[in-house]
Amino acid sequence: MYGVNAWKSWVQSEQDSKQSGRSAVLKADVLQCSSAELSVGLCRFIKEVRRPNGELYSPDSIFYLCLGLQQYLLENGRIENLFTDELYSTFTLDITNMLRDWRPAALPDGVLVSRVEEEYLWECKQLGAYSPIVLLNTLLFFSTKLLHLKTLPEHRRLSFAYLTRCTRSAGHAKTTYLRFCAPPKLRPASEIALPVKRKLEEEEGEQDGV
Repeated sequence: MYGVNAWKSWVQSEQDSKQSGRSAVLKADVLQCSSAELSVGLCRFIKEVRRPNGELYSPDSIFYLCLGLQQYLLENGRIENLFTDELYSTFTLDITNMLRDWRPAALPDGVLVSRVEEEYLWECKQLGAYSPIVLLNTLLFFSTKLLHLKTLPEHRRLSFAYLTRCTRSAGHAKTTYLRFCAPPKLRPASEIALPVKRKLEEEEGEQDGV
């Protein structure tokens, strides 16, 4: 598992560089780390980990490595979520900031490429109904993927009022599906003016022009 191996290699490199003051609490096996130790270690790991050739990892590759650590913990009975549990809030904030400005590369045919694919998110239990927060993240994921909602205001405006239950007949078979009608886009606050205020501004403009 790439994430586990990257963690071991990083801890070993820290020990080899004799930075014992900082690396003494780190253990090569993440299962031997307490949650508090792992929380602190992850914040350093995502900033300091390097490829075997010394090059930097891309943000999505670092996310992939951390997902590998998450999967390893779950497979070995450590029921904790590195990306949602309160104890890991500092790490979550750091990796979110790292990924905030990252954009996937695009192939000539327009297909976007990322190290992290949807199937892996399911395997690492970051999508599903394992907890309320994971379920909420899953809803946000599919709202983005299927409904193309990208901003926080767009997600907040999502309502059952914009969903319609439809039925399509094909021979003797019936297919039931949901149709989404996107709400009109919000106008910027700067463009919204009270009618009276707008009228006064127009009248003042006409007087100035006389």
